[in-house]
Amino acid sequence: MDIRHRSNRTASATYIVALALTACSRGEGAASADGPYARQATRAIPKLEEGTGLKFKSPPKLEMRTKDEVRKFLEDKLASEMPAEEFTGQERTYKRFGLIPDTLNLRTFMVGLLTEQIAGYYDPAAKVLYVVEGADPALIDMTVSHELVHALQDQYFNLDSLQKLRGNNDRQVAAQSLLEGQAIFEQMSATIGERALTTALPGTWDRVRDLIRQNNESMPLFSRAPFVIQETLLFPYLSGAEFIRRAKEKKPNANFLQDVPASTEQVVHPERFFESRDDPTDITLPPPRVGKVAYENN
Repeated sequence: MDIRHRSNRTASATYIVALALTACSRGEGAASADGPYARQATRAIPKLEEGTGLKFKSPPKLEMRTKDEVRKFLEDKLASEMPAEEFTGQERTYKRFGLIPDTLNLRTFMVGLLTEQIAGYYDPAAKVLYVVEGADPALIDMTVSHELVHALQDQYFNLDSLQKLRGNNDRQVAAQSLLEGQAIFEQMSATIGERALTTALPGTWDRVRDLIRQNNESMPLFSRAPFVIQETLLFPYLSGAEFIRRAKEKKPNANFLQDVPASTEQVVHPERFFESRDDPTDITLPPPRVGKVAYENN
């Protein structure tokens, strides 16, 4: 599902977290998948269905993509989901606040950064899980499991609807955090077991962030990215996974796709979602007295 990173993917978070905790478990399931890496998918599906409490309505389809095809996909996706004026507005805002260098072309940098990281992605429009040709074999199982969760989510939640939100980045990132957090949590749970995962991870996400940022050999563009870009990419995965961990403690059998956090505050402080239900208050600013609004978001 990846785009954001929206685009698509800090698969870097997926990889480092999983590599840090990997202890592969095996087990053949009855469900099946079609396409390359179908064996890995078939093995993962029963565990993911058990972890999420959801069943695949139809088997996932897997296909291969070259790096050039991935880059083209990202360029097209960004063009459709983030119009030029949106990208320009975001870039100008970052620069006005001193968060990125004045010389940085945000769109060009993001396409290169995301292309560097992706080993696989699920496209909700095509309903296909793509694995990138030449991806590190050590990451294939993790990638397939992670993107299978997105394929499963797409059968119960309209993933594309996230991209239609305009002017409400906070709500979009909150929803994305639930989706990516669930994918991270269930992918890793399928590998090492949910009990081991819930006891191994509390309080460790900041250390995981540090590990990812230090992994500059395999992710040179990410290691050079301004902090605001790094954290924007990492937040949905790491803070989202911690939200899911805590959510499962409170509601172990809940379908989290039925009730999505409305703000990143609720992701960081789940008690304000599950207990006090502190939804955000919308604030509308009056139009400027001089000139016009060039860009606005929250």
